[in-house]
Amino acid sequence: MFYIQHRPDLHASHALWWRPKKAGFTYNLDDAGIYSESEALLIFKKNRHDFAWEASHVRSLANECVELNSLEQSDVRPLLDIPAPKKRPTVCPRCPQCGRVYSPRDKIPSTILCMVCR
Repeated sequence: MFYIQHRPDLHASHALWWRPKKAGFTYNLDDAGIYSESEALLIFKKNRHDFAWEASHVRSLANECVELNSLEQSDVRPLLDIPAPKKRPTVCPRCPQCGRVYSPRDKIPSTILCMVCR
């Protein structure tokens, strides 16, 4: 039994497999078709750039992985999506007379009043 690798792009990092009944292609090995030797030879005669691989050999090399990019861009959220702790609000020094937030030009603590109230 064989998996058929479709090779349109040699620069891809994952193998692209024929689906069952020659119905398109998939990167997911679980969705790939398994073909007999005679079916694999017929496919190869029409598609010389594709490869037939022993199914047992391919399965031994396969591993389950999830590309982080796909996961982060999905609409699904993790079960325990704990929000990051909120930062404490910055307490800005204020003028005791008018309540204005001191500007960087105000020299604190040399003066208690802001530039406007001085």
